[in-house]
Amino acid sequence: MIKREPAEVGGLYYRLLPEGRVEQHVADTIPPVKPREAVDFNRNWPSNWVGEGVQAGAGRFPLSEPETYALASFIASRPNIFTWVAGHTFSGVLLRPGFSIPDERMAPPDLHHFRMVGAKGTELSGYPAVCAFSGFRINHGEEIHGTVEWGYENFGIYTWIAEYWAPHQAAGVKIDNFAGWFLDHPGGDDLRMVQWGDEKLGRNAFVDWYDYNHPELGKVELGGWDLIRTLYNPPEQLLAEVVQPFPDWFLFQLQLSPLLAWRKVEVKALGAGHWAIRTVIENTGYLPTFCSVKALQTKSVRGVRAKLIAGPDVAIIGSSAERDVGELSGRAFKASSAVLGFLADHTDDRVVVEWIVAGQPRSTVVLEARHDRAGCIRQEIALG
Repeated sequence: MIKREPAEVGGLYYRLLPEGRVEQHVADTIPPVKPREAVDFNRNWPSNWVGEGVQAGAGRFPLSEPETYALASFIASRPNIFTWVAGHTFSGVLLRPGFSIPDERMAPPDLHHFRMVGAKGTELSGYPAVCAFSGFRINHGEEIHGTVEWGYENFGIYTWIAEYWAPHQAAGVKIDNFAGWFLDHPGGDDLRMVQWGDEKLGRNAFVDWYDYNHPELGKVELGGWDLIRTLYNPPEQLLAEVVQPFPDWFLFQLQLSPLLAWRKVEVKALGAGHWAIRTVIENTGYLPTFCSVKALQTKSVRGVRAKLIAGPDVAIIGSSAERDVGELSGRAFKASSAVLGFLADHTDDRVVVEWIVAGQPRSTVVLEARHDRAGCIRQEIALG
């Protein structure tokens, strides 16, 4: 089926409808039908939520459904989550924030990270990495908000939507604006896709149109794409091939996490049963401990906390056992060339924490450092 041209007349034209019955049918009319599920789970999230009049499927209020509320509670109760990939179908694209703002309004370090991770995803999968605001809307007045927007906007989580399966790409059809293509595209794109379906998937992928006597509409034709099993989802025989590149992309993102480590732990005798304990805590990971500027803006992370746990035979002198020592940088967002050597690589990835304690030789204490997104490390040491 080819879309009718705006000024075209005199041809044989059809209405395209999904297969099904027409309830309470009135002759010569076909009323619009709302989806039975009514709520689109991906539009039921708090960030920039707008109601049904603007965004279909939004629900009566954010997180109105038990499923979306359960997932939101899961994410909110796990502050260690710093990256999140939601799996969708279909388009063959890697979608990222912003959803409500252009790239120009995103914090530059966050944008740099999104672009770097997106480039890796493209390298592994062949899918382009696209900003949802500029590359996945039909027009600039359209409201598209959802799950992963909430993750980034509220918690500074680096969020992605992997739109698995690219039938157009398999057929050699190039798409610049993915959402816009569904509204309008050359008829030749459809022909290439049908030819590809016939050659690679067999005649059941695109069913030739055949006559049918419909209970309400009378004589119609049935046919077209088997949408669920060929376009909306990868055909079963191609499923493994389609998802094969993505575990490497997931692992790549995890390898970028911040990671606390003890760089140095020293105990020095001061005399009279007193001891100085000096530690150097280091972030050995790529990202800073806070991971994203958005996480700092939303106060989603607390910073590194250092703690000395003393037994009954050891007393801490003149300071608290637990300290908030701030955030630590990582290797990210630093100059990548000696040409910019005037930008000194300071040791803002380390922090020194010291305690004075009183205790007998060979008494032990436990040192602990933790950060919600950089892990928890512990070490037991003996005095003397």
